[in-house]
Amino acid sequence: VLVENGDVEDFWISGGSAYGVAYEWAKARAGRRWSSADVYREHLARTIANYPGIYGRIEEGFHRDGRYVRLFGNHDDVLEDPAVAAGLHDAHPDLEVHEHLVLRDGAAGAERTVAVVTHGHQVDSWNAADLAALGRFGTWFGSTVADAPFSESHPGMPPPEATRAMLSGRQPNVLTRVSPVLGANRDLYSLDEVWLADAFRAAYPSGDDPWLILGHTHLPVHAARLPGTDDRWDRYINGGCGVHHQMVTAIEWDGTVVGADPVVQLVAWFDAAAVPDTPDDALVTSHAGRRIARRVLAPSEDGSVLVPV
Repeated sequence: VLVENGDVEDFWISGGSAYGVAYEWAKARAGRRWSSADVYREHLARTIANYPGIYGRIEEGFHRDGRYVRLFGNHDDVLEDPAVAAGLHDAHPDLEVHEHLVLRDGAAGAERTVAVVTHGHQVDSWNAADLAALGRFGTWFGSTVADAPFSESHPGMPPPEATRAMLSGRQPNVLTRVSPVLGANRDLYSLDEVWLADAFRAAYPSGDDPWLILGHTHLPVHAARLPGTDDRWDRYINGGCGVHHQMVTAIEWDGTVVGADPVVQLVAWFDAAAVPDTPDDALVTSHAGRRIARRVLAPSEDGSVLVPV
């Protein structure tokens, strides 16, 4: 089963982008009033048209067999509107978009919740469901400041050094804490994972809490430590921002062994050229002359860093 965990088509981008083209297309239809849904639908249609290979592989390899789940995040929460989400049917007929996915164990008639999967921004104060407009304004404002000629800030995709750090065992594995006043920290991360851990422990005092599987916010972690302590949140995993320099991160869930705990892993696929000492046993495929490798990013023994294995 493939789960795409939100922000697949980015409806926040503007300017010289697909979104900007969509606005121009709408404005060119003089004499007709265009709604936001019209603009979003056009944005969606152009995105699908630009990436037929990706949408085609997902349709043929997963959706047609009923093995594709689509969740929305803060950058694509407009898919809550059925009129907008219907645009996905051109690529994936009858696909529904949900806020979260719940995995339950039906063994022996039990309905125990084993895991909850959702987009990481669904549980922060700036970008949660019905609040994404607040986060969008903050992003637009911050991007405007960053684009100013006097600014030395260059936000966006993590630099090459972040890829090397992650694949060499130097990536910290610590929960993020944010300001309780601003709802963000100096890196503009807005999900307080420490508060989230406390909330889960309060809800499940007996320790039978389900796995919480998030993505996008923003650093990858697995069974990470609470800051300044040896305490760890064992059933929490976050794929991070997902897209890095010559690398993508994601989460794999293997629940095929009946009666056993599922195996949950944080994994990285990367261009082997980005890491010169990539071992041969990590190579899994090649594409267009590029060797693609895969490594599991596991927590170290003390949980302080992620270690490629």
